[in-house]
Amino acid sequence: MDQGFVELLDWMPRTNPEVAIVQAARTSVNRDCNTSTLTKADRNLIRRLYADQHTSPFEMVELKFVVKLPLFAARQWMRHRTGSYNEVSGRYSKLEDDFYIPTKVRSQHKTNKQMSGDEELPNEVNETFLRFLYNGMESYDTYEELCESGVARELARIGLPQNIYTRFYYKTNLHNFLHFAKLRMAQDAQYEIRVYADAMYDMVKTLCPVTCQAFEDYTLNSVRLSGPEVEMLRKFLGSTNLDTLPKQLKDKLFP
Repeated sequence: MDQGFVELLDWMPRTNPEVAIVQAARTSVNRDCNTSTLTKADRNLIRRLYADQHTSPFEMVELKFVVKLPLFAARQWMRHRTGSYNEVSGRYSKLEDDFYIPTKVRSQHKTNKQMSGDEELPNEVNETFLRFLYNGMESYDTYEELCESGVARELARIGLPQNIYTRFYYKTNLHNFLHFAKLRMAQDAQYEIRVYADAMYDMVKTLCPVTCQAFEDYTLNSVRLSGPEVEMLRKFLGSTNLDTLPKQLKDKLFP
Protein backbone atom coordinates (compact mmCIF):
# COMPACT_ATOMS: atom_id res chain seq x y z
CA MET A 1 0.00 0.00 0.00
CA ASP A 2 1.24 3.57 0.48
CA GLN A 3 3.41 3.52 3.63
CA GLY A 4 3.14 -0.06 4.84
CA PHE A 5 5.55 -2.97 4.57
CA VAL A 6 6.11 -6.55 5.65
CA GLU A 7 9.53 -8.17 6.03
CA LEU A 8 10.49 -11.75 6.80
CA LEU A 9 13.13 -11.21 9.47
CA ASP A 10 14.03 -14.71 10.56
CA TRP A 11 13.10 -18.36 10.28
CA MET A 12 13.99 -21.61 11.94
CA PRO A 13 15.75 -23.74 10.91
CA ARG A 14 17.89 -21.45 8.79
CA THR A 15 19.16 -24.16 6.44
CA ASN A 16 16.32 -25.63 4.37
CA PRO A 17 13.39 -25.34 6.83
CA GLU A 18 11.49 -28.20 5.19
CA VAL A 19 14.09 -30.67 6.46
CA ALA A 20 12.66 -30.03 9.94
CA ILE A 21 9.27 -31.28 8.70
CA VAL A 22 10.80 -34.54 7.51
CA GLN A 23 12.83 -34.94 10.70
CA ALA A 24 9.73 -34.59 12.85
CA ALA A 25 7.71 -37.00 10.75
CA ARG A 26 10.35 -39.72 10.57
CA THR A 27 10.89 -39.61 14.33
CA SER A 28 7.54 -41.36 14.75
CA VAL A 29 9.10 -44.48 13.20
CA ASN A 30 12.38 -43.99 15.09
CA ARG A 31 14.30 -42.68 12.09
CA ASP A 32 16.30 -39.48 11.68
CA CYS A 33 16.90 -37.15 8.75
CA ASN A 34 20.40 -35.68 9.07
CA THR A 35 20.78 -34.16 5.62
CA SER A 36 20.20 -30.55 4.58
CA THR A 37 18.72 -31.52 1.21
CA LEU A 38 15.43 -33.21 0.40
CA THR A 39 15.21 -36.44 -1.55
CA LYS A 40 12.27 -37.31 -3.78
CA ALA A 41 10.97 -39.53 -0.98
CA ASP A 42 11.19 -36.58 1.43
CA ARG A 43 9.22 -34.35 -0.92
CA ASN A 44 6.57 -37.02 -1.39
CA LEU A 45 6.39 -37.44 2.39
CA ILE A 46 5.77 -33.71 2.90
CA ARG A 47 2.95 -33.78 0.36
CA ARG A 48 1.42 -36.86 1.95
CA LEU A 49 1.65 -35.31 5.42
CA TYR A 50 -0.13 -32.21 4.22
CA ALA A 51 -2.78 -34.10 2.26
CA ASP A 52 -3.54 -36.28 5.29
CA GLN A 53 -3.72 -33.20 7.56
CA HIS A 54 -0.82 -34.06 9.84
CA THR A 55 -0.12 -30.70 11.45
CA SER A 56 2.62 -31.11 14.06
CA PRO A 57 5.53 -31.69 11.59
CA PHE A 58 4.76 -28.32 9.96
CA GLU A 59 4.86 -26.66 13.37
CA MET A 60 8.62 -27.36 13.47
CA VAL A 61 9.22 -24.46 11.06
CA GLU A 62 9.11 -21.01 12.71
CA LEU A 63 8.69 -17.68 10.90
CA LYS A 64 9.16 -14.13 12.21
CA PHE A 65 7.93 -11.02 10.41
CA VAL A 66 7.91 -7.29 11.09
CA VAL A 67 4.81 -5.53 9.77
CA LYS A 68 3.65 -1.95 9.33
CA LEU A 69 -0.02 -1.60 8.42
CA PRO A 70 -3.12 0.43 9.30
CA LEU A 71 -4.57 -0.09 12.75
CA PHE A 72 -7.92 -1.43 11.53
CA ALA A 73 -6.16 -4.16 9.50
CA ALA A 74 -3.87 -4.99 12.42
CA ARG A 75 -6.91 -5.67 14.61
CA GLN A 76 -8.22 -8.11 12.00
CA TRP A 77 -4.80 -9.77 11.88
CA MET A 78 -4.61 -10.22 15.63
CA ARG A 79 -7.80 -12.24 15.58
CA HIS A 80 -5.38 -15.03 14.61
CA ARG A 81 -4.43 -16.01 18.14
CA THR A 82 -2.01 -18.75 17.10
CA GLY A 83 0.86 -16.28 16.64
CA SER A 84 2.97 -14.20 19.00
CA TYR A 85 2.78 -10.40 18.72
CA ASN A 86 4.66 -7.41 20.04
CA GLU A 87 3.33 -4.03 18.90
CA VAL A 88 4.45 -0.41 19.12
CA SER A 89 2.88 0.95 22.30
CA GLY A 90 0.98 4.23 22.31
CA ARG A 91 1.49 4.28 26.08
CA TYR A 92 5.29 4.26 25.98
CA SER A 93 5.93 6.35 22.87
CA LYS A 94 4.24 8.99 20.72
CA LEU A 95 2.64 7.48 17.62
CA GLU A 96 3.88 8.59 14.20
CA ASP A 97 1.68 10.65 11.88
CA ASP A 98 1.41 8.03 9.12
CA PHE A 99 -2.11 7.47 7.78
CA TYR A 100 -3.51 5.14 5.14
CA ILE A 101 -5.54 6.67 2.30
CA PRO A 102 -7.17 4.14 -0.06
CA THR A 103 -6.59 4.68 -3.76
CA LYS A 104 -10.21 3.69 -4.42
CA VAL A 105 -13.37 4.08 -2.35
CA ARG A 106 -15.04 0.68 -2.49
CA SER A 107 -18.78 0.07 -2.30
CA GLN A 108 -20.52 -2.41 0.02
CA HIS A 109 -21.12 -5.82 -1.57
CA LYS A 110 -24.78 -6.41 -2.43
CA THR A 111 -25.05 -9.89 -0.90
CA ASN A 112 -21.94 -10.51 1.24
CA LYS A 113 -22.15 -8.39 4.39
CA GLN A 114 -18.44 -8.66 5.17
CA MET A 115 -16.80 -7.61 1.91
CA SER A 116 -16.54 -4.82 -0.65
CA GLY A 117 -18.30 -4.75 -3.99
CA ASP A 118 -17.34 -3.51 -7.48
CA GLU A 119 -20.07 -0.93 -7.92
CA GLU A 120 -18.84 2.55 -8.87
CA LEU A 121 -19.78 5.21 -6.35
CA PRO A 122 -20.77 8.78 -7.28
CA ASN A 123 -18.01 11.36 -7.17
CA GLU A 124 -19.67 13.23 -4.33
CA VAL A 125 -19.65 10.07 -2.21
CA ASN A 126 -15.92 9.56 -2.90
CA GLU A 127 -15.24 13.16 -1.96
CA THR A 128 -17.24 12.86 1.25
CA PHE A 129 -15.30 9.75 2.23
CA LEU A 130 -11.91 11.37 1.62
CA ARG A 131 -12.99 14.49 3.51
CA PHE A 132 -14.07 12.21 6.36
CA LEU A 133 -10.55 10.69 6.44
CA TYR A 134 -8.73 14.00 6.25
CA ASN A 135 -10.85 15.42 9.08
CA GLY A 136 -9.82 12.48 11.23
CA MET A 137 -6.16 12.92 10.33
CA GLU A 138 -6.32 16.54 11.50
CA SER A 139 -6.82 15.15 15.00
CA TYR A 140 -3.10 14.26 15.02
CA ASP A 141 -2.19 17.93 15.56
CA THR A 142 -4.46 18.00 18.60
CA TYR A 143 -2.95 14.71 19.79
CA GLU A 144 0.53 16.24 19.62
CA GLU A 145 -0.59 19.36 21.46
CA LEU A 146 -2.20 17.28 24.22
CA CYS A 147 0.95 15.15 24.65
CA GLU A 148 3.09 18.29 24.87
CA SER A 149 0.63 19.78 27.39
CA GLY A 150 1.13 16.87 29.73
CA VAL A 151 -1.83 14.62 28.89
CA ALA A 152 -0.85 10.96 29.30
CA ARG A 153 0.02 9.31 25.98
CA GLU A 154 -2.18 6.34 26.86
CA LEU A 155 -5.17 8.70 27.02
CA ALA A 156 -4.30 11.19 24.26
CA ARG A 157 -4.11 8.39 21.68
CA ILE A 158 -7.77 7.39 21.98
CA GLY A 159 -8.90 10.22 19.70
CA LEU A 160 -6.77 9.05 16.75
CA PRO A 161 -8.51 7.41 13.76
CA GLN A 162 -8.21 3.75 12.77
CA ASN A 163 -6.33 4.47 9.56
CA ILE A 164 -3.19 5.43 11.51
CA TYR A 165 -0.33 3.00 10.91
CA THR A 166 0.98 0.68 13.59
CA ARG A 167 3.96 -1.69 13.58
CA PHE A 168 4.44 -5.08 15.21
CA TYR A 169 6.51 -8.26 15.24
CA TYR A 170 4.65 -11.43 14.37
CA LYS A 171 6.01 -14.93 15.00
CA THR A 172 4.20 -18.08 14.00
CA ASN A 173 4.86 -21.60 12.77
CA LEU A 174 4.37 -22.83 9.23
CA HIS A 175 1.15 -24.71 9.97
CA ASN A 176 -0.55 -21.69 11.50
CA PHE A 177 0.83 -19.36 8.84
CA LEU A 178 -0.79 -21.45 6.09
CA HIS A 179 -4.11 -21.26 7.92
CA PHE A 180 -3.68 -17.47 8.06
CA ALA A 181 -2.83 -17.44 4.35
CA LYS A 182 -5.87 -19.53 3.46
CA LEU A 183 -8.23 -17.05 5.12
CA ARG A 184 -6.48 -13.79 4.27
CA MET A 185 -5.55 -14.58 0.67
CA ALA A 186 -9.16 -15.43 -0.13
CA GLN A 187 -10.99 -13.18 -2.57
CA ASP A 188 -13.52 -12.15 0.09
CA ALA A 189 -10.76 -11.06 2.51
CA GLN A 190 -10.36 -7.32 2.96
CA TYR A 191 -7.92 -5.87 0.44
CA GLU A 192 -5.87 -4.07 3.09
CA ILE A 193 -4.88 -7.35 4.73
CA ARG A 194 -4.93 -9.52 1.60
CA VAL A 195 -2.01 -7.65 0.02
CA TYR A 196 0.09 -8.45 3.10
CA ALA A 197 -0.90 -12.12 3.07
CA ASP A 198 -0.02 -12.36 -0.64
CA ALA A 199 3.40 -10.77 -0.08
CA MET A 200 4.16 -12.98 2.92
CA TYR A 201 3.14 -16.12 1.07
CA ASP A 202 5.55 -15.29 -1.76
CA MET A 203 8.36 -15.01 0.81
CA VAL A 204 7.47 -18.26 2.55
CA LYS A 205 7.15 -20.12 -0.74
CA THR A 206 10.81 -19.42 -1.51
CA LEU A 207 11.71 -21.10 1.82
CA CYS A 208 9.22 -23.98 1.73
CA PRO A 209 8.35 -24.66 -1.91
CA VAL A 210 7.25 -28.28 -1.44
CA THR A 211 4.88 -27.45 1.41
CA CYS A 212 3.47 -24.42 -0.38
CA GLN A 213 2.81 -26.43 -3.53
CA ALA A 214 0.95 -28.98 -1.40
CA PHE A 215 -0.98 -26.12 0.21
CA GLU A 216 -1.99 -24.85 -3.23
CA ASP A 217 -2.96 -28.32 -4.47
CA TYR A 218 -4.87 -29.54 -1.39
CA THR A 219 -6.20 -26.29 0.11
CA LEU A 220 -5.92 -23.09 -1.91
CA ASN A 221 -7.08 -24.49 -5.26
CA SER A 222 -9.24 -27.32 -3.95
CA VAL A 223 -12.98 -27.56 -3.30
CA ARG A 224 -14.47 -28.82 -0.05
CA LEU A 225 -17.76 -30.73 -0.27
CA SER A 226 -20.23 -31.30 2.54
CA GLY A 227 -21.71 -34.73 3.29
CA PRO A 228 -24.98 -33.98 1.44
CA GLU A 229 -23.02 -32.62 -1.53
CA VAL A 230 -20.92 -35.79 -1.71
CA GLU A 231 -24.10 -37.89 -1.63
CA MET A 232 -25.57 -35.83 -4.48
CA LEU A 233 -22.40 -36.34 -6.48
CA ARG A 234 -22.46 -40.09 -5.83
CA LYS A 235 -26.03 -40.32 -7.08
CA PHE A 236 -25.19 -38.31 -10.16
CA LEU A 237 -22.10 -40.35 -10.97
CA GLY A 238 -23.84 -43.61 -10.13
CA SER A 239 -25.92 -43.23 -13.28
CA THR A 240 -22.83 -42.95 -15.46
CA ASN A 241 -20.05 -45.34 -16.43
CA LEU A 242 -17.79 -45.33 -13.36
CA ASP A 243 -14.97 -46.89 -15.34
CA THR A 244 -14.36 -43.47 -16.86
CA LEU A 245 -13.57 -41.99 -13.44
CA PRO A 246 -9.93 -41.75 -12.38
CA LYS A 247 -9.23 -44.45 -9.77
CA GLN A 248 -8.15 -41.90 -7.14
CA LEU A 249 -11.48 -40.08 -7.39
CA LYS A 250 -13.53 -43.28 -7.60
CA ASP A 251 -11.90 -44.68 -4.45
CA LYS A 252 -12.80 -41.52 -2.53
CA LEU A 253 -16.41 -41.33 -3.67
CA PHE A 254 -17.11 -45.08 -3.66
CA PRO A 255 -14.83 -46.61 -1.00
